[in-house]
Amino acid sequence: VYETGLPQEEYIEQDFIFIDSGSYVDMAKAYRSKLLAGEKKTTSKDVPLAVEIVGANANLKELQNKNRNNTISREEKELLTQINKIKSDYEDIVDEAEKEDVLIKKRKNKSEKLNYIIIKDDILR
Repeated sequence: VYETGLPQEEYIEQDFIFIDSGSYVDMAKAYRSKLLAGEKKTTSKDVPLAVEIVGANANLKELQNKNRNNTISREEKELLTQINKIKSDYEDIVDEAEKEDVLIKKRKNKSEKLNYIIIKDDILR
């Protein structure tokens, strides 16, 4: 069964943006410009951000339950071990970063700044 028309007060709108190249980067830049056109940018560093991967928590909890009940396969066990290792490594990195931040604050050197670059391969080692 198909609708014969659009519901009242709803419509479909298409916008086209023409760019001079076939580059995905140029396409992304043009789309970003369209999305941000007329928007006010903030200089605040305290912008909340929540990233949720649909199903990630449910799958992790399922693996943890299987592990507790000894119904976990060898492949699932290896995956759970890798996840726990990555989580532990990440927590260690955060702890070290916090310690370094405290040291900088103690020195009260405002010009000193820390940049953290975490490479996936480093975490997986």
